[in-house]
Amino acid sequence: MAVKLEEKDLKILRCLEENGSYNLDEISKITNNTTPEEIGQKLASISGVFAVYYILGDFDFIVIARAKDREDLKRILREIHAIDGVVKTGTHFVASIIKFDRKEGC
Repeated sequence: MAVKLEEKDLKILRCLEENGSYNLDEISKITNNTTPEEIGQKLASISGVFAVYYILGDFDFIVIARAKDREDLKRILREIHAIDGVVKTGTHFVASIIKFDRKEGC
């Protein structure tokens, strides 16, 4: 099965062919893609978002938000999806709080 790559993917591959030791920020600048810092700042500016973490793993960010109702949640998700550089999201809901201590780890 052949995979069709988008132009931005081809730019990244050409960049890595040129120099395989480029880091993510260098690739972003060379290919004119949005940097993780820019994406993080845009996520943080969304009303309802109260924490943004840049992480390592399957996703790049964890965004913690509080929505007033379903319509507000849909608005937050629309704003996240509208950010250039956001390709995929996953949404999880808190079923119950086992421990939440503002004094620890803050």
